[in-house]
Amino acid sequence: MIVHPHMTIYPSTVPAELERAAEAYDAAAERLRGVLARLPDYLADLDRAKEVNWDSMTSDAYRSVLSLLRVPAEVMTSEVAALAAEADSIAADLRYYAQQARSLMTLLSLANGVPAGMEAASDTASEWIEGLWQESQDALNSTAARFTEFIERHGGIPTLLEHGRR
Repeated sequence: MIVHPHMTIYPSTVPAELERAAEAYDAAAERLRGVLARLPDYLADLDRAKEVNWDSMTSDAYRSVLSLLRVPAEVMTSEVAALAAEADSIAADLRYYAQQARSLMTLLSLANGVPAGMEAASDTASEWIEGLWQESQDALNSTAARFTEFIERHGGIPTLLEHGRR
């Protein structure tokens, strides 16, 4: 790999943290879908068990208990499906943030300091740009939570940083 002497590499654990979290949510969604896949068999077992018929009061109590067991399973079906979909959505969001982190790392590695052409800006604008640049570096060198907060606050990688690279 050839590295330009004026290029700064910004190693960050943020993308890996976000990818690991996404994988954990993928695994949770998969386990939830496994529970969901077993619920029809559970309901079928309840139906078969309900076919047992004794001529006693115990038989009526037995069937009543079986009916009570059916309600949570039916409610669980919709709840588990919703939770699995939510876990999938969170995993996708985390992967988006990981990609944003990798893109920002590349952006910061390609430039050294404030984006080219921005030095001529007014003192106030220059200070603001330098602050944004530093904030980007700090977000990458911090935690995944801090980085996602940075991306959410700016609606993605700040456009000024992306344009400054070009």
